[in-house]
Amino acid sequence: MESIPRVLGRHAFAARVSCAIEEEDTDAFIAGVAEHPDGDGLSLLLMCSLQTPDEQDIDLGQGTYCLTDEQGITAYGCVETIKLTRSHLRLTLKPDTDEFGWTRATVRLHIDENSRHELAGGLRRVLAYGRPEARPTAIDV
Repeated sequence: MESIPRVLGRHAFAARVSCAIEEEDTDAFIAGVAEHPDGDGLSLLLMCSLQTPDEQDIDLGQGTYCLTDEQGITAYGCVETIKLTRSHLRLTLKPDTDEFGWTRATVRLHIDENSRHELAGGLRRVLAYGRPEARPTAIDV
């Protein structure tokens, strides 16, 4: 299993499953990757609400997308750059993001072309949600 521990500000793993789905029961759209086909192991999920952010969301800093990992650690509007290629998903977090213990992630993708296409569309949808100033400065998906 390709898995590199979170050291030196980096996070890396191999993903064998991806998703881009609406979860009506949680009122969220989710796009992400996981290490194992059953969703276990290391994971990165980008999520946004299915509803337009309200004033309370914005006041709490939650009027944007969020990134969460397999431990449930979550940060809002934290992605600085993101790039999806045929074989990798790479992202860099904004400098003030310290929740995860890493600032750069590289995920080796072991998913088919259809899954990659769905993931790309899902990532674009999530990252366009909410406050424009919270969006990544570079999106290449």
